Amino acid sequence: MKIKFPENQRLVNLPPKVELAIFLIKEELKNVKFINDLQSTGTDASIGLLDLSPLISAIIGLIR
Repeated sequence: MKIKFPENQRLVNLPPKVELAIFLIKEELKNVKFINDLQSTGTDASIGLLDLSPLISAIIGLIR
């Protein structure tokens, strides 16, 4: 039996900082996949590489 949850409702409420960090991580992963796809076709896409790790680290409190 498969349970289908409504997509517009969250199972838990997360603090805004956590939601922002998760959103940025998802966007960075999408960017890395896109850059890898471009490089696999022979395109030099290194100029479009986006590094959000310092921002994500600051948001979750690893660095100040």
